[in-house]
Amino acid sequence: MGQFEGGDMSKIPRVILFVVIFALMAMFLVSQNTNASIIGKVSDEETGDGIKDVVITATEMKTNGQMIRTSNKKGKFRFVTVPPGGYRITFEHEGYETKTMICAISAEQTVSLKPELKKKTAEEEIKQSGL
Repeated sequence: MGQFEGGDMSKIPRVILFVVIFALMAMFLVSQNTNASIIGKVSDEETGDGIKDVVITATEMKTNGQMIRTSNKKGKFRFVTVPPGGYRITFEHEGYETKTMICAISAEQTVSLKPELKKKTAEEEIKQSGL
């Protein structure tokens, strides 16, 4: 008795204990989230309407690592799981002047940005097109 095919039953409780401890450690590590979020809405400076398809680049200033998102049809955007640090956030869209914002993000913080973009003048459009 106490034997099963291929081994000793006394090893089973140790295996179960190991699995339970491993699962608890994994849950603890997952709950120790130190990441932050950057959310916001990009709007037209004159009308206040959200601007679709704005390219938003978040550059971590210490490492130059980049994350890129695009605003939705209401101008909203979201960066999740952002490591804490200092960031340069750039907002670019054809027909609008590029806007840059600087922000510092702490662990588990959510930073909300509301940039307003200014439409380019006809003169600026001509300069950029090279005419």
